[in-house]
Amino acid sequence: MHDAIREAHELIGATLRDPGTQRQGRVVGMDLGRVQPAIYVLWQESAAAERIDMTPDDFRSLLEHSRAR
Repeated sequence: MHDAIREAHELIGATLRDPGTQRQGRVVGMDLGRVQPAIYVLWQESAAAERIDMTPDDFRSLLEHSRAR
């Protein structure tokens, strides 16, 4: 997880698409100080960022996918 924290800055500003709703948004922040990491996403149609809790494995997968692009 420590490697993920060091490399997490790569996600700030990344564009995400919610596969369930097809909405699109940008990562505007992260909370990595807890056991369960979270990202904050500002969806296009929203005025406030949404906190999305993730498992550590899901967070690592998101980082890997972001690097692959």
